[in-house]
Amino acid sequence: MRASTILERESIQVTDFRCDAGPEDAPFVEQHRAFSVAYVRKGTFCYRTRGEAFELVAGSLLIGHPGDEYMCSHEHLRGDECLSFKLAPALLESMGLSPEGWRSGGVPPLPELMVLGELAQATAEGSSDLGMDKVVGVTPHQYVPRSRLRHAARLLADDSRSITDVAFDVGFGDLSNFVRTFHRAAGVSPGRFRQAARGERNFLQERLAPRPVR
Repeated sequence: MRASTILERESIQVTDFRCDAGPEDAPFVEQHRAFSVAYVRKGTFCYRTRGEAFELVAGSLLIGHPGDEYMCSHEHLRGDECLSFKLAPALLESMGLSPEGWRSGGVPPLPELMVLGELAQATAEGSSDLGMDKVVGVTPHQYVPRSRLRHAARLLADDSRSITDVAFDVGFGDLSNFVRTFHRAAGVSPGRFRQAARGERNFLQERLAPRPVR
């Protein structure tokens, strides 16, 4: 497991985790040290905590509560990449969240949260011109027109219309402007975002399928 700290402040710490464990590696028990939200950028793995199991794929969120034990296993594919946000109790309270009600678990891919996750990941990798301070301090909807980006993310995830139609439907004048704006905010193209938002199930099936012998 490789870990790189991207941002460290009194109320928040952002860390980029790269795991190379595979199906042959035995899982082991770990413990959350802080209130945390981790965005699964790549890969798939099983997250077990509080007697429950969550299959996390690209776009999912891993929620951690300090003191809770958990175990991650890679039963199908090798490796994953996660961007973790450790939050101070005071920060939770400032956002109207109760530390007492915070529970460990997994959350499936949600379009609007994925925009934030992809923007943060792009910033961590240096492919976005925003700083991590701005990413965690404001939403990406303050960086591009709020309503258009939210609507586009929802349509890309839940609708079958073409990317061109989505661009025009949410108010962009041309496709190239939409692609540039979306990529600048999310760090991925609209097409790649659509694949991730749908859980990349087709990709997983292709990767797990037997390869022909040449």
